[in-house]
Amino acid sequence: PAMLTLFSQACLLGFAALMLAVAVSDIRVQRIPNLYVLGIILLYPLFVMTAPQAIDWHAGLICFGAVLAVGFVLSSVFHLMGAGDAKLLAAAALWTDGKLIAPFLMITAVSGGLFAAYLLLRRHAKARSSHGPALADAALGADAGVTISDMTMTGSGDAPDRISVGTSTPGI
Repeated sequence: PAMLTLFSQACLLGFAALMLAVAVSDIRVQRIPNLYVLGIILLYPLFVMTAPQAIDWHAGLICFGAVLAVGFVLSSVFHLMGAGDAKLLAAAALWTDGKLIAPFLMITAVSGGLFAAYLLLRRHAKARSSHGPALADAALGADAGVTISDMTMTGSGDAPDRISVGTSTPGI
């Protein structure tokens, strides 16, 4: 039993290490390697078999399937998240044991929203500084008539990020 508990803890440590590796990869190159997601999924049955307490793996599988299905729709149909994000979210949901799925999804949504806001502000600041004083001095907001629908963000891992802002004020 002591050896099984140790192995169970090693699985949890492996899960944490893979999640950290995913975070580093996502921040550095905005890509989530499938191998990391597969590792998270493959560690789960080992954890279930060695955990000192009973794990409701059926609920974990249901959470995995439901989150994967919703993530697929949000990714491929509505383009609200990346495919890698959807796969990672489903793999991590597997580990919630069903009991923690609601707080897990809430914390993930809030932290993801905060991170997205940070990236948007960072890209906006980068665009303002690269366009010189003309854009930096422009009043962005209600006075300039900027709306969210006027703002588009483009970019890929190979090209620099750009933000174009449409305004209703001529000359800005």
